[in-house]
Amino acid sequence: MRRILYIFMIFSFISLSAKDGGSVYSRYGLGDIRYFPSGRSAGFGGVSAAVFSNYSINRLNPAAWTTLTRTRYEVSGMYEGIFTSDRVKSAYFADMTFTGFMISFPIMPSRGITLAGGIVPFSSVKYEVTTPTIGEQLQYENRYIGEGGISVGHIGSSVRIGSDINIGAKLNYYFGPLSYTTKQTFSGSSYTNAEVRRSTYLKGIGFTFGGIFTGLNHLLNFPKSSSLNIGLMITTGSDLKQTEEKYYKYNTQVVLSYDTLITEKEDLHFPYAIGGGISYTTERLLIASDFHFQKWSGRSVFDTPELQNAMRIALGTELLPKKDPSQSPLKHTVYRAGIYYNSTYYKIKNRSIDEFGITAGMGIPVFGEIRLDMGIGFSMRGTTEDYLQKENIIRLTFSLAGGEPWFVRPEQD
Repeated sequence: MRRILYIFMIFSFISLSAKDGGSVYSRYGLGDIRYFPSGRSAGFGGVSAAVFSNYSINRLNPAAWTTLTRTRYEVSGMYEGIFTSDRVKSAYFADMTFTGFMISFPIMPSRGITLAGGIVPFSSVKYEVTTPTIGEQLQYENRYIGEGGISVGHIGSSVRIGSDINIGAKLNYYFGPLSYTTKQTFSGSSYTNAEVRRSTYLKGIGFTFGGIFTGLNHLLNFPKSSSLNIGLMITTGSDLKQTEEKYYKYNTQVVLSYDTLITEKEDLHFPYAIGGGISYTTERLLIASDFHFQKWSGRSVFDTPELQNAMRIALGTELLPKKDPSQSPLKHTVYRAGIYYNSTYYKIKNRSIDEFGITAGMGIPVFGEIRLDMGIGFSMRGTTEDYLQKENIIRLTFSLAGGEPWFVRPEQD
């Protein structure tokens, strides 16, 4: 347990100390929707709906927890670098963030009953835009700053029914602040500099239900050494309570004044999401594909003029090592690759902001049951048309996953 707390403290410090940049698109809606099924799956496109693991905790489909037969824990982080450009100039922003902590406890491994929970990011807001204005007698600049995001704390359980049906459910608690600041600064002392900060605190509850069917290989007479699985996930909608705090600051050469206003806003309706996938596994190879959909169309979030339905399609593969304990740890390394297409919920100036990416990664045994999963991804999204931004994004993900026999009964003489 001490090892888990130590790793969590390290990643928490990184999250608080690295605040250098993010995407300008995160100023819309709830920010950039984060998609981290696990540190392992980040290396092969983020595929997760029908993928089992005996050491990595699936964050999206709780039905995949039935194969976790020991106490497991996992902590993850990500470096994200964004090269953004428009028709006038370009810039590079980078950030290091904590991307989740998960832990699971086997209750009855023979029935696949596992209790799991953790905290993971759902969305991220991080941008800073400066627009200087120069007139004949007036010179000033407006700065627009956004930060914060929504996190999800979840807890749930899984169970196996018969030999082929795996189901699971989890409770999701959404919470977090979103802060938007506008600063207007004049070059002369005859004008009033102003700062307005709007902070919105959101919280609400939802549920995720998942299932994985593992009996397709029997129905199709596949070899016993292989498995063909199909998975399904449904996340309910939620009404997030909003508390808005507005902070005003006015500064002249003579007077500095402040004002704060706190109000309860109408609930923000969080839409439902569905997802599914299929996976095929042999002794040395895993091939899997996912589809996810979330209905954002027709919903108003803060000042965003228009949102569209979000859709994500992914395909990934994993090359598994030979099951030979006599080989060196390097021979037990897992290699991964994947591609994905993400039609985001951003729709700006009647243009869909879509993202296409490729990923690669590996899983390396460190010592004992500790594994290090690393992934690298490169993606492109946006356009320079209509004065929008085009982004080239590189993401480096890493995750430490381990396990210990906390609740194994000693053998009786």
